[in-house]
Amino acid sequence: MEKRMKVSSSLLSVLSILLGIILVAFPETTMITICYIFAGCLLLVGLYYVVAYFRKDLMEAYYQFDLVIGMVILVIGICIIWKVDAVISMIPMFMGIVIFANGIVKLQHSIDLKRANFSGWIYVLIFALLCIAISIVLLLEPKSMAAIFTRMVGIGFVFSGVTDLITMFFLTKQIKMFKMAREEAAAIDVEAKEEPEEKETEQQEAVSRES
Repeated sequence: MEKRMKVSSSLLSVLSILLGIILVAFPETTMITICYIFAGCLLLVGLYYVVAYFRKDLMEAYYQFDLVIGMVILVIGICIIWKVDAVISMIPMFMGIVIFANGIVKLQHSIDLKRANFSGWIYVLIFALLCIAISIVLLLEPKSMAAIFTRMVGIGFVFSGVTDLITMFFLTKQIKMFKMAREEAAAIDVEAKEEPEEKETEQQEAVSRES
């Protein structure tokens, strides 16, 4: 059981490293492939809903929206395949909008802290300006930032896989040392129990000889 868990953990770590290397080396190709796979899954789900609608009888399907849901999902899947570059560019744009909104909130907090005469307001202002600057870059250069974002994710996968392997190596070594120490302690206990019994046996034999 322990060996099986070790092998599975090692395989997951190696797969994480390989995936990270692929993301770093081929960011655009990887993003396009992921979009196509996601679109294919949407098409399958959409077809399932459409087929499920036509297989139901009239009374069962009248109050449900399987056909509508299926058609909407199919259209989304087709749009992703048709405009995959636009979809990839939308990911950093969406992140840019979220980060920009977060930066504006921080900016308001810094102003409120300044009005309250709090000395640390300048640090909040710096964080706010950094968020706003990052969001502007994401919004102005979404395509190039998509590749950078993909590489960052890949670096994260590589780092995670390498650290998992290192952690497992030291953990396995520590477990082995703990088992050896426990076995040695058990052997010492056995020897300690056997010695009084041997002495008692020798004493009984000596008494029997004297008698």
